[in-house]
Amino acid sequence: MDVTRGASLGTRTTSISIVSSKKSRSAYTLPREAIGTKDSLGTTTTTQNQAYASPEAVRTAFELVGVVTWDWTYGEDTVNWSEGLEGVYGRPREEVTFSNWESFVHPEDGPRLVRLINEAIANRSSYEGEIRVSWPDGSEHWVLARGKVYDTSEGQPPRLAGVLMNITARKRKEAELRDREERLQAALKASGTGTFRWDMRTDELEWDEELNRLFGLLPGETVRRLDQFIIKVHPDDRAEVITRCERCVALGEDFDMEYRVVWPDNSIHWLHDRGKAYYDTDGNPIYLTGACVDITARKRAEEILRKQEKLALVGRLTSSIAHEINNPLQAVTDLLYLADSAQDGSLVANYIKIAQTELARVSQIAANALQFHRPQLGPKPVAIDALLDSVLSLFESRLRHAHIGIEKDYIPTSAVWATESELRQVFANLLSNACDALAQHSPETKPRLALRLRQHGVNGSSRVHITIADSGAGMSPETQQKLFQPFFTTKEAKGTGLGLWISSEIVNKHRGKITVKSRLGLGTLFHIALPASQPAAA
Repeated sequence: MDVTRGASLGTRTTSISIVSSKKSRSAYTLPREAIGTKDSLGTTTTTQNQAYASPEAVRTAFELVGVVTWDWTYGEDTVNWSEGLEGVYGRPREEVTFSNWESFVHPEDGPRLVRLINEAIANRSSYEGEIRVSWPDGSEHWVLARGKVYDTSEGQPPRLAGVLMNITARKRKEAELRDREERLQAALKASGTGTFRWDMRTDELEWDEELNRLFGLLPGETVRRLDQFIIKVHPDDRAEVITRCERCVALGEDFDMEYRVVWPDNSIHWLHDRGKAYYDTDGNPIYLTGACVDITARKRAEEILRKQEKLALVGRLTSSIAHEINNPLQAVTDLLYLADSAQDGSLVANYIKIAQTELARVSQIAANALQFHRPQLGPKPVAIDALLDSVLSLFESRLRHAHIGIEKDYIPTSAVWATESELRQVFANLLSNACDALAQHSPETKPRLALRLRQHGVNGSSRVHITIADSGAGMSPETQQKLFQPFFTTKEAKGTGLGLWISSEIVNKHRGKITVKSRLGLGTLFHIALPASQPAAA
């Protein structure tokens, strides 16, 4: 780098510029009046040493943090470097001069820094830039360069001083973070995931564009407060969403829920929303951050699978239902024959009365079977004991022919707020599986099916507990781990592998829990716990 000067400093106008040694560069002209005798802080300069000497404490501090200081007098080739230049330029300080420093800088960065320095001289100001420096070993390092033009005494050339710092580690970290952010954004966009942040202290919401899209909002529209979000949730899910948000604020719980949202065009979409709570130093929840994904397609597929499994279940029940209907019909046929042959009018009346009882039984069996085909209504209070007995009636003939003993131990419980047809499907699946397991045993082993009802807890924590157990062959621990996975079956070609998975989905939907305990050679026990909708009966 060369230094060019106009007229002597004693003339009216002085032209000062720094010109790159590689290519000629337009000069910046600085009026003589701009070279005053005060620095930018208004401190009067008496001598150069007083104006630019750094206090020892500051110099030591710079060395400790890896900052190199320098100063240069206009017109000289020597730059006064502090210790540590080798950690910035990769060279000892005696090898770096005013005329060669740019040759060590990346070709794209050197001219830009020269321009900044020229502008600082012309405007009697400071400059700052980030440059890449090539070290002798070929490695490239990032350097932060800051400098300032200082006034000198009347008639003296200006002086520049500044600092250099190796910021390679910081730039690499920034590049890593930028790369991670780009990958994260690409993953979120590819998966259709929207993100949010909810400040629980101010009730302020921050949504990204993808989350706006998941709620059907137009470009430029967004949600800023919790109440604006709640109003977009499906009315049937709104109360539960509010409850869970309140628990986030009061207890600092994480948020994890599947719910429906209503778009402006009235179409309904399912979202899976998960958020994690963060706390202040006192342990108080301050904000919740998380993500949402659209699960509408999955929910539709699950609904199709549920319907298919329900049809398959009815198909498996056909044999039992046929036996249940055939027996009373055969009895009716026999009774009508006896009535036709009888001479005594009282006997005829008695035969007809028994026949009517048998036909009523047929009607009840048919009604119970039709429950699996009726459209699902909304949730309502369901008496679990009556529902269990209704489903059990469909298996009585099968249980009787297999000589399976039935043990019922019911204690009065509250009703359960549920969709009755869905719970009917769960109980039918469990009873059907129990019958399959017990059918493999001979009557001599006295196979048993046990049903039990209990209620535990008080007020809002009260739960109805249903137990369905059999004395069948039992299952291994490995089988139990996979039991609620879709398409896992122990029945080979006879099973779909969907029954228990759908049962667990239904129980979870009703805010309940289903578990299994089993031991080889001893049998299997399924336990279901469902929230009670009212106090237990006395």
